Amino acid sequence: MTKKWSRFKIALVIILILIGAGWFILIKLLQPQETKPVSLKIMPDKVDIQAEDILYTEIGGGNIKYEIRAKTVYYLKENDVAEFEEIDVTLTTPSGNTYTIMSNRGTYNMTKRDITLQGHVVVESEANDRITTDHLFYDAEDNKIYTESFVAMVYKNIELKGTGLTFWLDERRLSLLQQVEATIKQR
Repeated sequence: MTKKWSRFKIALVIILILIGAGWFILIKLLQPQETKPVSLKIMPDKVDIQAEDILYTEIGGGNIKYEIRAKTVYYLKENDVAEFEEIDVTLTTPSGNTYTIMSNRGTYNMTKRDITLQGHVVVESEANDRITTDHLFYDAEDNKIYTESFVAMVYKNIELKGTGLTFWLDERRLSLLQQVEATIKQR
């Protein structure tokens, strides 16, 4: 009877251990689990692709090379347009002149290769010339940068202000269109 009693005790201990383990697992499964918050990004309507921290490089009309860097880009396939936030464009002309253009927002027409910039637009040349405006357009076909908005410009020791600007990249020719004021500072 002692052998049977020992086997019974062992079986009873095993059953109790299994019941305890099952009870412990059941309690754990029924307890509410801590969940990490899920971040959800909602894309604007009609956006086909969204990307963060992008670099896009292309050789455009007139062999102008441009690099577009942006914090965020939305591609709209229907219009073949890319919309950028916090955009930085570097234009390099065939003669090697480089211009950097920064803006809060921008649009790039993939078909025409035109760029529209708006919101605190700053253009800088490698010679430290600087143009600021609210809106700026790059026309790839005519290879020019232009605006009808107010413009402030610093060129060497000359400060210019006016409304409207056209800059032909190939010729490095700039025209301020209206209400032009110039201040020449002594060096």
